[in-house]
Amino acid sequence: MTNFQTFVSHNLIWVGLFVVVLAALIFNELRGRAGGLKPLDPQQATHLINRENALILDIRDVGSFQQGHIANAHNIPKGDTSKKAKKLNRYKDKPVLLVDRTGQQVSKVANDLKKQGFSQLAYLKGGISAWQGASFPLVKGK
Repeated sequence: MTNFQTFVSHNLIWVGLFVVVLAALIFNELRGRAGGLKPLDPQQATHLINRENALILDIRDVGSFQQGHIANAHNIPKGDTSKKAKKLNRYKDKPVLLVDRTGQQVSKVANDLKKQGFSQLAYLKGGISAWQGASFPLVKGK
């Protein structure tokens, strides 16, 4: 126990930074789950897409989307969801999979969609980076 206390006292800044980052990660995860946003790994996302015909909303910017995205994904950058609400209304009763770069930016979009009446929301945990890490294919261009 004294080794631990010595380590903490000699590395107070690093330990403090670790605690802050850990708290932020835990808060972000709990916020998503409390809001009814279901995290899915790439395999679970594939199941949702193939078996339940989920709508894939890629909220990255247009340039990132064109460099590589999941097949049949719709690109609606995260600031445009309110503007494109009418286009999305026909999908309110379908499962919706939100995709970003790392899975950390979907909460605001999910809250906007919940306010519009979407109830079956999920996100790709780890984002497009996790999709690529699982060696799943990406489509380039529009």
